[in-house]
Formats: sequence, C-alpha cells, structure tokens
Amino acid sequence: MNFAFLDQLKNNSVPLAALLRGVQKYWLIMLLAVLVIGVGTFYVSTYLVQKTYQATASILALNNKEDSSDGKDSSSMTYTTLMMANLLINDYKEILSSRRVLDKVDAKVCEAKNITEPPKYKLSVNFKRNTRILEISATSNDKDLSLQVATATTDIFTSEIRDLLKMDNVVTLDDPKLEDAPVSPRPLRNTAIAMVLALLLSGGVVFLKEISDDSVKTPEDITETLKLPVIGTIPEAGSKKSRRRSADDAKQPRHKRLDFVGLFSIDEKYRHISEAFRLLRTNLQYLTPENAEKNAKVFTITSAMASEGKSSCCANMALITAQSGKRVLLIDTDLRKPNVQNFFELDRRVGLVNYLSGDAKLEEIINRQVVDEHLDVILSGPIPPNPSELLMSETFQKMVKTLGTDYDFIFFDAPPCLNMADATIVASNSDGVIFVLRHGSTRMGAVQRAIRQFQQTGIKVHGVLLNRFDMKRVGYGYYNYYNYYNYYSYYQTDGNKEA
Repeated sequence: MNFAFLDQLKNNSVPLAALLRGVQKYWLIMLLAVLVIGVGTFYVSTYLVQKTYQATASILALNNKEDSSDGKDSSSMTYTTLMMANLLINDYKEILSSRRVLDKVDAKVCEAKNITEPPKYKLSVNFKRNTRILEISATSNDKDLSLQVATATTDIFTSEIRDLLKMDNVVTLDDPKLEDAPVSPRPLRNTAIAMVLALLLSGGVVFLKEISDDSVKTPEDITETLKLPVIGTIPEAGSKKSRRRSADDAKQPRHKRLDFVGLFSIDEKYRHISEAFRLLRTNLQYLTPENAEKNAKVFTITSAMASEGKSSCCANMALITAQSGKRVLLIDTDLRKPNVQNFFELDRRVGLVNYLSGDAKLEEIINRQVVDEHLDVILSGPIPPNPSELLMSETFQKMVKTLGTDYDFIFFDAPPCLNMADATIVASNSDGVIFVLRHGSTRMGAVQRAIRQFQQTGIKVHGVLLNRFDMKRVGYGYYNYYNYYNYYSYYQTDGNKEA
C-alpha cells in the first residue's frame, strides 16, 4: 500500500510526520483492529445485549381561559394566558413524576398483567421546546409492558390534571404507540461509533509509539538530527525466509550461502545492493584528506552499538572499491569480537594481534588477493587480553604509515564505539570515521553521544552510511527507487540468461 500524497506533508510538522510514518508502517494492523472491534461490537449489539423497546404518547395541556368563546380579543389577556400556561409546565412535569401518579401506573399495569410485583420499566417526560406539548416515553425489555405503561400514564395524568388543577383542556395529541424497532441497542450506530473510536485509539497508540521512537528512519532525519551527510544508503537484503538455507546450499563457501548475507557484489541476486555500494564508492572518492595526495585514504568504519552491520558494510566497501582497480587493504581492528574472516573464509589464527605482539612479521599477516586481485585483508588474529593497549602501541601507528604507501584505500573494521575506547584509538590513526547506522534499529541518542565522543578528540566524522534501509516501508519516492533497482537487477539477469 502506497501513500504517495503523504510525502509532501511529512516535512511540515514533526508530530504530523510521526503520525504519517506510523500509519504507513502499521496501517494493516490498524485496519484489522478497526474491523475486529467493529465486527465484535455488531455481534454483541445484535445477539448478546438485551433489547429495549419504547412506547410514546403526546399530550397538550391548555389553560381553561384559552377555551373561552366570549368574543373578547384582548392582547393583554392573551399574554397573561400564555404566561400562565408556561408557568404550569413545571407543574405538569412534577405531577407526572410524582409518587402519586407512579403508584397508580404500577397498580394499573399489575392489574392488566395479573401480577403482584410492579415490573421494571423506565418512564420519562419531556416538553417539546417552546411548546406546551408533553411527550411521555415508557421503555422496558417487554414490548407489551412499554405500551401498557405509556397508555396507563397518559390516562392517569389526564385524570390527575383535571382533579388537581381543575383543568379540562388536556388533549391527547398522539395515542401511545410502540416503535417497531428496539431503541436500544442500535447495532449499526454502535458499530460505527466503535470503529471510529478504534481508529482514533489505534492512531493515538501509533502516534505515541512513533513520537517516542528515536530510531533511524530516513536519510533526511539523519541529516537534520546529526548535521552529517548520508554518503550511502544500503537497501535491505531481504527476509530470512527469502534466504532460507538448503542442503545443496550448505556445501557452498559460507560467503556464497543464501542464509549468509555477505559479499553482495559476487551474488547476482543482490545486484541492487551492489549498485548501492558502487554509489558509495563514488562518494568515497570525494572524501580525500588534504594531506593525503599520495598516501592511502584511510577510513575507520564503526557503529554506535553492535549488530548494526558495520563489518558487512566494511567488507563490501573494500571489495567494491578493489573491483574498480584501486589497491585496497581491509584490516579487522575489532580485537574483541572479530567478524571479517567470516566474509572471506579465512583463518584468523594469525593476524594483527600476532604482529602487534611481535610474534609475526607484517608480510606474514597479510592475506593477498582475497576474492579480487586488488584486495588484501589483515585479520584480527587471536583475541588478546589487552586490545586497547595493542591498538595504542607505536607499532600499530608505524604499521598504518608503512601500509599507507602501498595502497590507495585502507579500511579499518573498528569495534562499536560506545562504552569502549578501541574505536577512538583506531580512528585517531585514520583520516576520519564513517558511521554505520541500521535503519529502524539504531537510536539517534546513542549516535549523537558517539559522534560527540569523536569530535571531542578532534577526529573527523565524514558521514553516515545507512544500512539495511527498508525502502518499501518509508515512502513513495524510496519505493520507486527500490523498484528501479529490482527492475535493473531482473533485466541484467535475464540478459545474461539470454546470452
């Protein structure tokens, strides 16, 4: 379901934008809630709630002077008559609701039904606005009882007015009549009200959820909140169901298995994602440090928290850049929870830790021509007890300077930066940081704290890479972008098949 007309409204108001985003994300749940409550209300109103019936009668009570036929036509007398009639209205109402009248009504109904205990019913008296017409209504769960109460009340009230007020001009305009349909419940009205309330309630819940949710949603939100450019947007690779592992698939290298989303550029299935990384590669060309005309451009790839996809993004950035003919080195500097080896089917028993500890030479830890002839990889090695001390060593600094003359690009896969100093130490040996944020998961507050952590130490943050961006959920413009790359991928695949 698309909401193309909402895109123009989203930038006008933060609360409105939150509501519209929530409706786009949860419209199906809201619709189901409205339908379930509507159907439930209709069923309860129709079959479970006891029906109530109503009988009504209308009486006109006149002053005796209005009956005079002496030929006088005095305006003063007419005014006096009207005033007296209006003053009698409250008297009529009190008489109708008096115990004297109600007892007689009960007695008459009991006699008609041949019972001893008065049945339950409700009697109400209303005056029609700006008139002297009384409307008597009797309601109960019994059709016959409602009509009997209305009839008895009309007869007894007429008699009491004549006896108490000595008035003969009490006219029954409408005899007691029972309405054909129950006055309560009204299934259609109740259902409509319940559905409207359900819509408002679900909309309120969605609004509160969205307004209190500070997770990353759109590139525009990132730019506005973080004041940083979004240098790349990586689409969602698909659901786990679409990457379900088969028996034949298990025999493939891990980075080619369907259940492992790793190197997108070597899998035709994820062509739209590899295209997004190529666009990122183009943007990286413009992030050239002023003092690095000949040396490598060194980027630290990190995230605020774990499970943001930084290692996947870093591995793909390195591979895509190498495929363009650039000499690229990928170094896994996450010495606490390394992951780069999983993308390339490499053994990490010998790596950066061995070199920094003096147990291996630099040449021994470099894996040459991994997947692409222009890509080299240095893995983390065994997990050390003192990762921060190793990264702070002069050996690491000299290693980066030495390798900088041999490569065009060096990518550090750094650990998450919050609550750990490792990423800051690694970034201090690079030309700047690229933050990986996961769409719908990363919290803006955590990212802001992480960015301040780098800025306070003078480390440049180049921009943000938005990972696993679900374009179909965000809006019409992104949805078209997603469809374009899907079409491109399909066309290329068919072209290869035909060839």
